[in-house]
Amino acid sequence: MHVVPDQDPEGIQSNLEKYVEELTTLGVKIEVRRLGATRPVLCEADHSAAAALQEALRAPMVVSGLPETGSAPTLPTSGTAATITHRGIEMRIRFMYALPSGGRS
Repeated sequence: MHVVPDQDPEGIQSNLEKYVEELTTLGVKIEVRRLGATRPVLCEADHSAAAALQEALRAPMVVSGLPETGSAPTLPTSGTAATITHRGIEMRIRFMYALPSGGRS
């Protein structure tokens, strides 16, 4: 689950559990498990936290204009938006393979 600034992971988990319970068919067991959680952070690119993250990851910060992976981006509806989205994805792929790990985790 992706939270944004001013959202509380605890409150969102509670709401998600209630919603899933409402949707669950009688006789079916559904379990919501949290694999990790932290409050979101928003800072400027020149903030000391951003510099510390870049140092820890040993990689430069890249602003692609694309939403974070897993945040359910809206699909483009025009040719221009599709071109921009494609170029952003291509840039991310090229950036990943330029990292010391060669894009492997």
